Amino acid sequence: MRRVAFQSTGLWLDSIAAIGAVRGGKSLRQHLDAALVQSLSQGNGDPVTVTLVLSDLPGKGCSALVSNAELRADAAGLGAYRTQFVDPIAAIVGDPRYRNLRIVAILEPGTLMSLVSAPSDPDCVAIAQSGVYAGGVRYAINKLRAVPNAYVYLDVARSSLGGFDALFPSMISLYSGVISGTAGVDGFATNVADYVPVEEIFLPNSQLTIGGTPLWFSRFFDFNKVFDELDYATGLRNAFIAAGQPTGVGVLIDTSRNGWGGQDRPVTVSTSFDLNTYVNQSRLDRRPHRFAWCNQAVAGIGPRPAAAPHPGVDAYVWAKPPGESDGFSERTGAPDVPGLRFNPECDPDYSPPTGASPRSGAMDDAPLYGSFFPAHFRVLVRNAYPAL
Repeated sequence: MRRVAFQSTGLWLDSIAAIGAVRGGKSLRQHLDAALVQSLSQGNGDPVTVTLVLSDLPGKGCSALVSNAELRADAAGLGAYRTQFVDPIAAIVGDPRYRNLRIVAILEPGTLMSLVSAPSDPDCVAIAQSGVYAGGVRYAINKLRAVPNAYVYLDVARSSLGGFDALFPSMISLYSGVISGTAGVDGFATNVADYVPVEEIFLPNSQLTIGGTPLWFSRFFDFNKVFDELDYATGLRNAFIAAGQPTGVGVLIDTSRNGWGGQDRPVTVSTSFDLNTYVNQSRLDRRPHRFAWCNQAVAGIGPRPAAAPHPGVDAYVWAKPPGESDGFSERTGAPDVPGLRFNPECDPDYSPPTGASPRSGAMDDAPLYGSFFPAHFRVLVRNAYPAL
């Protein structure tokens, strides 16, 4: 736990108020001032990197069961996003005092991809037609790229969502269109605040057949041929370059909660001849299904942040602070305010009305979104892989 306490994690700017008090603590400027002190104390000339996660688009979470957007998806909301959210952030990080820091900005997790993954959702349809998401992201790209020491990475979900054959071309087209006409991006970020392993080491070939059926037909992978984040990062980077992005674009992978160590971690590949048994006994990802996202009960901290761990991967980062709650687990008691509303998928007993998927896999007794969740932190540390 002490080692985790000294590891840099992302600063989540997920509301206008967060600029003045990130998660109720220091302001963005105070965090940058602390980074300056750290840089001077190191005395080795290496720049300190500060990772920011911007997440406040109007109408964000259009495909979610519960939207936690504080800004409405209309012209007024887009105006507020620009002038009250992006502009102040850009002004602060652009202060010449911070010119020797490296500012890495991950833009808007879970927003643009929802326009691809939920094209029939009424809210997402309305947002796509309004251009609010695209307009907000373009504005943020241009404002932040104007800061010489700022690096911009656009969120592209994770393999369990973006890896489907049916979605991949639409995703590349949408993102390329959004980036077109802007100052460009330094790369893309995957698995932000999610749990997908970097590599499914015992399932390296999704085309492998068991009983004559490919692994990607299994219930867990649900007809998605991309099993892990490294394959996803490599594939989407190549696709973006083929679509016209510079060859220097890279990918960040959030590894803060995708280690999957502990006693439930497989130690060898399955010998079963049953497709689903083979997959379930071999996979590192121990969630009940790949769309479970809230306070997962047997997760573990993943690989430490590192530069250039694989070709085309700029870094592993801990964008999501380990131990920070994904959401409130109780059906009563959550305030009806943006960011803190109750989402049924954080209830350990939740399962969809259709019964199509297993339960949420979430831990019980979780506090409000963004609050420290000691029990989950203990689980993440205990199940860390590699060991801390």
